[in-house]
Order: sequence, then C-alpha cells, then structure tokens
Amino acid sequence: MRYVKFFSLFLFIYFFLFPSKTYAGVPYKVVYDANYIPTAENDFSVTLKINITNLRSDLYVHEFSLSFPRYFKVENIQGRFENQSITTKTKTDTTKTEISFSLPDNTAIKNTGTTVEITYIQKNGFKIVGTVAEVILPAIQSENSTFNLKLEVPNGVSSHVALAKPQPSAVISNTIVWNSITDQIVYIVFGRSQMYQTSLNYTLKNPDLVSRQTQIALIPETAYQKVYVQNIQPKPQNVFIDTDGNYMATYTLFPKQELVVKYSGITELFPRSGNSMETFSKNMFKKQKEYILKGSSYWKLPPHTTFAGLTEKSTVEEIYDRVLKHLTYDPTQIASTLIRKGANIAIKNPYEAVCTEYTDLFVALARMNKIPAREIEGFAYSTDRTIQPLSFNGDILHSWPEYYNSDLSSWIPVDPTWQDTSGINYFDSFDLNHIAFAIHGKDAVIPLPAGMYKIRDRKDVSVVPIVTNPRSIDKLNAQIVVDTSLKLGSKKKGVLQIINDGNTFRKNLNISITADNTLINPSKISIDLIAPMEKREMEFELNTINTKKRSIITAMIDGKIVAKKQVDISSASELLLNQVIGILIGCISLFVIYKFVTRLKYDK
Repeated sequence: MRYVKFFSLFLFIYFFLFPSKTYAGVPYKVVYDANYIPTAENDFSVTLKINITNLRSDLYVHEFSLSFPRYFKVENIQGRFENQSITTKTKTDTTKTEISFSLPDNTAIKNTGTTVEITYIQKNGFKIVGTVAEVILPAIQSENSTFNLKLEVPNGVSSHVALAKPQPSAVISNTIVWNSITDQIVYIVFGRSQMYQTSLNYTLKNPDLVSRQTQIALIPETAYQKVYVQNIQPKPQNVFIDTDGNYMATYTLFPKQELVVKYSGITELFPRSGNSMETFSKNMFKKQKEYILKGSSYWKLPPHTTFAGLTEKSTVEEIYDRVLKHLTYDPTQIASTLIRKGANIAIKNPYEAVCTEYTDLFVALARMNKIPAREIEGFAYSTDRTIQPLSFNGDILHSWPEYYNSDLSSWIPVDPTWQDTSGINYFDSFDLNHIAFAIHGKDAVIPLPAGMYKIRDRKDVSVVPIVTNPRSIDKLNAQIVVDTSLKLGSKKKGVLQIINDGNTFRKNLNISITADNTLINPSKISIDLIAPMEKREMEFELNTINTKKRSIITAMIDGKIVAKKQVDISSASELLLNQVIGILIGCISLFVIYKFVTRLKYDK
C-alpha cells in the first residue's frame, strides 16, 4: 500500500505526492464545503468539510495540511474524522499559519469518499467601515477539486450586496451561496455606497520676484465617485474641468508669497459606474483621442517591444493578466525613497515593483496595443496594508490604471497591484476604497495629486470613513448679458453666464433661451458637467424680427426659469431720433452748466 502526502494552501495551492510510482493525473478528487457563521465579535465560526474520493484502489490520503496566509488569523482549531477527534498541529511563521494532522490507515476502496471536518474561528472576519461591511474569505483552488462556500449575513449589517467577487450562485434568505469557486479570494461588500470625510492641504510658494498663477487639482467627480465640497479657503480665482476630467483651481501668488489652501469635503464612492457621467465621458473622449494613445517618458516602450504572450491584438484583460504574471510586489521599496521607474525599467526589473510600476506597465502595454489607458493617482483606504498596500510618495498615496470602454462610454478602473497582493479580483469590478485625486491621460505627472504640494514634512491628507449622509446643495445662478437697446432687424451677440454656487457637480443640464419678438440662436444648449464654483459663459445671437417695442429674454435650466432680461427694440428712425434727442439734451445740459458757472464768476 502506498501513501500520499496531501498539502493544500489557501490562496496559493500546492499538492505534493510521494508515491513509489508516478501516476498520470491526480489520483483523487476533493470537494470542500465551507460554512461561515458570524459571531458577536465580528469573527466567523467556520466549519470546513473536506470530502476526499480515491480514484485508485491502491492508495489513500495519509497526511493532510492546510496553510492560511497569516493575515487570516485563525483560533480554536479542531478536527474530526468519522465522529472522532483528531490531533491537529499548528505552526506559524512570518507569512502563514499551517495546520496539519494525520489520518488513520484505511483500506483504499476506489470511488469511496473520506470526509474530514475542520472547525475554527476566523478572527476579524468582517469589518464594518463607515457605511459598509467588508468580508474577505480565503478559497481553495487545486487540480481536481471543487470549493463551495456558504456565508450567513452578519447581524446589524445591510443585506444589500454592493459588490461580490465572484458573483454568488444563490441568495437564500440571509445566506449567500457560492458553488465551484475558481477565484483565489471571496470578497463581498454589504451596503450601497461608502462616504469619506476628506481634508486636504496644498502648500503653494512663489519663489519669483513677480506675481504668477498656479493651479491645483481638487478631488474630481468621476463615474464612481461623487464630491460634496464643504469649504475651500482661500477661495480660488476660478475653477474649471480640464480635458482629462480634473477639477482644477487657479490662484495668483504675489512675489515670494507662501499660501496654504485648505480643502474639506465628503467623497462618496459607488460600486458601479453611474450613467449620469456617460455623456460627459463620451464627449470628453472625443478630445482625449488626440493624445490618449501617445507615450510619455513613463509610458514609452522601445519600438518593436515584444512581451511574452502578447500580440497587437491582445485584449485589455490579457494585458492585465500579463502584468500580474510579470511583476512581483516588493514591500521593501516603500521604506526607501521611491523613484518612479516607468514601464521600460519595470519590464527589466520585475521584482522591484510597487503600484506605479504595475500602473505604468499596464498603461504602456495598453497604448501600444491601441487601447486607451491612463493613470489615476489618489488615496486608497486600507485596513490591512499587508494585502492592500499604499506605496506612492507624498501622504502614502496609491496609483492604479483605467482603460476606456467604448461600448459603455466610460473609463473603467482596475488595480493589478492590489490583486497581486490580496488575491481579490480587481479587473471585473472595483471596490469602495479608491478615491481619485488626479487623472493623468495627457501627461504622466501633471497635475500633481493632493498630498504632493509640500514644502515641509507634515500630513496633508486625511481620509476618514463616516456614516453621516452628506447634504447636497443645488444652487445655480444665471445672468443674461446683452445690450438693452436693439435696432429692429439687427443681430446682436449675447452671453448667458451660469455659476454653480452649490456644493456638488451638476450633470446633463438642458438650457433653453427664448424671447418674444426676437429669434435666439442657439436656443438650446447643454452642459454635461459643471463643477462647484465654476462659471460657464455661452454665447448666443439675437435677431429682432418684430416691430414691437419690447422683448423679454428668458433662460431656463431643466424647465426652471433662472434669468430674465428686458431689451428695447427700435426702428432705425426711432434710434436716430433718440440719438438726436440725446444730443440735444446733452447740449442743453452743457449750456445750462456753462451759464451757471458764468453767473457764479459774475457774482464774485
């Protein structure tokens, strides 16, 4: 009788067989059934049933071991085999906790199943952060095996599933079921959105002897994040949205002036792209096409660069997977002064990668394959930096790439760094932890993200999960600027000024300008996106067509009147008469003044 030593590792699965002969294929199949029940301490009570079926009659499992990555903390481990307790051995090192035990010798019967039951407590199995609860569970992947999992929804947690990776097979009452899991990790978030109180400092300095303008990047609105601006001090001269979608603020600094800009607001993150940004993304992409496939110093690869497994027809998912396979995250790089290497060096030094290398290589390979891609720099909230590291310069920032999906008219975020370090699938869906500070499509560096405007060493970025619902203030002010006296049959230019005095970005505004007795062109205008404090000016032309003396110009946004302006319409003869009368009145006024001054002199 030969013995098989069986070794399985959560996340990273290995099997070592030590028979006296070599067999083709795996001589057994394994079915894992894991049942997770929450406890009052945010832990899980876990029952793992392991059914091993011999596919040969001349061998059986003798030794079995499980190895958990150390960040999955387990306690109170017990084992049972055929209703009898079995002795378990536990060994922990810097990377993992290993549990092993021996099984009694059995007569091997082909196609006969052996069931082992392991119970333990997984500490901190679910974490309540802000308005959501996050659960990360290990799964087993190995040849000729099946892994099934049942999860009971923790008490006091929203039953709404914001994210689930992979998608559940079924939801039965308060139990979520996954069958035949192939992912390394089961990741699930309960809730609808996550909110963060965000406080940022930007230290600006003008070293010159003359005044100069500078711009900073505030937190932008994206398809996955909504911004509520609470306060910006001092107020910027103006704000605007650039072609990448960055929310830019302009300041003028006097000679040798140092200025600290303080921003506070709430950022709300959503699990899926919002359709309200689709029109803006689609229209802006028409402008982004001019540069989005060009290489920069960090995204430029030598001509005719070949990368194993990729061709000019490779899909974005194939590029993503290739980056994951090629690079290895190096946490020791964080302790040193980080130097951004760029894609070309990342290819040559794959074992010295942090988030910027994963991002730059993805962007470079995607653009080389004619797939629009760009970099996002921002803050990623992490409760465990072992599996979700922050590794960028500044206030411990993070970077990740996006690619453009033309079918959805949307930029799709992915994170190869966190998938490599955590095992969570960050390609098919994202999470509620990534806040974009700066979008880099046109330039790989500019604008700098918040946290990088530093003169001295201090904390400039604070991001804290909150449960308070933000207050949305919708306030648009409008003004019509046009000459109030018009000549009948003439054409005049006018301007409609719109200022967003609210605290949120306004999207897809439908504007109409109408007037009685006057033609307006264009009479309908749309604004895809306008930022808080932003001012937009839209020109229109008036053509007077009626002999009536007066016309009222009316501006409406989404059917609501926001501005009115009265103009007087006169014929050419009336205008001439008015001018003559005006001249006469002016002359008479001058004559009266002259006589008055002369008399004063005479009286003296």
